[in-house]
Amino acid sequence: MLDRCYSVATRVRLSAVALLCCAAGLHAMPAAATNSLGLAPQGQVELVQKREQKLKKPVFKQAAWHQDLGEALAAAKRSDSLVLVYFTRSYAPCEPCEAMESGLLASDEFVQWSKQVTLCIHVTSRIPDLKGDNLLYEFGGNGFPTLSLIDASGNLLQQLGGGEVQLDGLTRAWQKLQTWQALRAAVVAGKSDQEPALFAMELAMGNRPYAEMVARAKSLAFEGDSKKKVEQQLVNLEFTEVLRKTPRDAKGVGPDKAAGGAMLLVMFEQGRYPDCSTETSYWEYLLTHAGKQQDAVLFERMLNVVKQRKKGDARLTRYLNQLEAQLEVLKGKKG
Repeated sequence: MLDRCYSVATRVRLSAVALLCCAAGLHAMPAAATNSLGLAPQGQVELVQKREQKLKKPVFKQAAWHQDLGEALAAAKRSDSLVLVYFTRSYAPCEPCEAMESGLLASDEFVQWSKQVTLCIHVTSRIPDLKGDNLLYEFGGNGFPTLSLIDASGNLLQQLGGGEVQLDGLTRAWQKLQTWQALRAAVVAGKSDQEPALFAMELAMGNRPYAEMVARAKSLAFEGDSKKKVEQQLVNLEFTEVLRKTPRDAKGVGPDKAAGGAMLLVMFEQGRYPDCSTETSYWEYLLTHAGKQQDAVLFERMLNVVKQRKKGDARLTRYLNQLEAQLEVLKGKKG
């Protein structure tokens, strides 16, 4: 959800309870991670004003920040650089964003470092019909603040999230991408012996299409433990693509989880479950779909898999109990 605004540590804690937000809207995610923070309805004029105020902050005058991604991509092509996009929001307060804007982004060290990339700021505003307002979601992001490194063609290469991101983390990410670019150039130049290393890096980064990576994995003919690892990474990549392709909900403020769950059904039936940091969304989407369909049998099958995979995780006890209660409601409706 694009409402999330919390630190990395808080994200780790909340990921354990993300299953609470599922199926038919019978319960919602913890208030700290949703838009049920007591925000009063806002008119378009107010939303526009808040966005303008955000963009006028002094920190975004200290370096060459573009406010339009298209302009940033064009500049990146001219300078042969990567684009660093800073995703923040203006429609509601965001303490981790404020911390990043008064800390990392305002530092002289960052301003100097940023000269090797093209900078772009994107502000999610919730202004009705504003073109590109859902850009973070389209890039697979789910919280504020997020820093995304993309190439000059607009392809996502890497994302860093949370107010605790520091310059050394950005530097490591940038250096990794320099290595990636060198490997890719070598393979394009005909150095086929570099293909396994390039494949492994791109699969870990998740920045290539799933179908392409499946074909490349087949041609590289992995065996044993390497094959198992690649197969699991491909499952994670396929799931990530579904997340990015999931349409918006009717209100246009979040993903249509039921639609996403329908897209994931084949993976579930084949026993292909992701083990990445966004795994909870996989089950959330599936359970939402089953709940919307009022399919108690399917819901129970999914819930049983979740319970088995999360066995022993005391943090989920309360929420799994709520899912059990929800299952009983579904069974009652069928009865």
